[in-house]
This record gives sequence, structure tokens and C-alpha cells, in this order.
Amino acid sequence: MTKPGLPGMYPGSIGFHSDGSVYLDGMKLAIESDKKAWADPERVIGCGYDPAKKRVFFTIDSKIIHTINCSSQTYASPLFPVLASNTDTMLLVNLGQARFQYKPANAKRTPNPCFLRANSAESDTSNTGFGYDDDSGDLFSVGRVDSTWSRMNSIKRSGPLFVDGVSTPTNFDHDDADFFEIPLKDC
Repeated sequence: MTKPGLPGMYPGSIGFHSDGSVYLDGMKLAIESDKKAWADPERVIGCGYDPAKKRVFFTIDSKIIHTINCSSQTYASPLFPVLASNTDTMLLVNLGQARFQYKPANAKRTPNPCFLRANSAESDTSNTGFGYDDDSGDLFSVGRVDSTWSRMNSIKRSGPLFVDGVSTPTNFDHDDADFFEIPLKDC
């Protein structure tokens, strides 16, 4: 089975690419931006989705840089964040377990306390700059994105997902808007 290209390069997908361009359903919507302006270590790339308005937005350091209106019926279904890389990459992904830098997204955030101990807004976060208790040992992250992802066979999964012997349903309920951030750290 042939794998589609990067997110945004095929129908039903949106992609913010490393050159700063944005693609929707295989069409380029935004031209490249100056990579030096956003690809530095310590920058945070965010992605949000408002299903009521069928709108996807991308942020850099909590400032909205692209807003995409997705009028197709395809975007009435839940969307899921995907990261792709053609090189080995180290990432820290915040799916809501810590406060987002983009403050409006925190109103809809439901932290999962099993991931992270409470960390007040006034606490010292200078150790990381991203507002999470990095010493908690509970914060999950994506260690490496495998650059061979596009050559792997597709895996179909039906029924519940089992992690450490615990069953997790694969049909999830969604809030009004979903958001995730990717801090770019010098790894």
C-alpha cells in the first residue's frame, strides 16, 4: 500500500511544513516564511482546531500566524495531530497535560492529572520555560520521530487500544476546540 505524503499533501489533511508553508487537501495555501523567524530552539509551534467553525490555526510562541477555514465535509469528523519528519527528530509534545503558551486554548484544556502534578501559574518555571514541572517524572514526550515512518506497513487497529494491560477505547469525545503545542528545544 502506498503511503500518502506529508500532512496537507493529500485530501482530508492540513499541514504546516518546516519551510513555513501551509497545505490543505494537497494545495499550497500560504507561501514559505523566513525559517529563521520561527525554527529556532525554544520556539513553540501550536496547532488548534475549532470544529464548530471548521477552522484550523497555527501559532508560533502564542501568536496566531495562519488560520485555515476548512469548508469540506471531511473536516466535520474529528481531526488528529500528526507529526512527520524525514530526519530523526527529538520533540516534546503538549497535548494538554501542561498549560499552553497560547492562553485562549487553556480555557478548553482538560489536563489529565496522571501525566503531570499541579504547577501553579506563579511557580518558577525557569528550568524549562514551558510551564511544566519537568522534575515530576510524569510528563510524557515523544522521544524520537522515526524517519522511516513513510516506508512502514500500515497497521489497522480495531477495538480498544491496550497500554500496559489497560484497555482504552479508540472512539474519543471531542470538546469545542482542540490544541497542541510543540516546543522546539535544542536537543
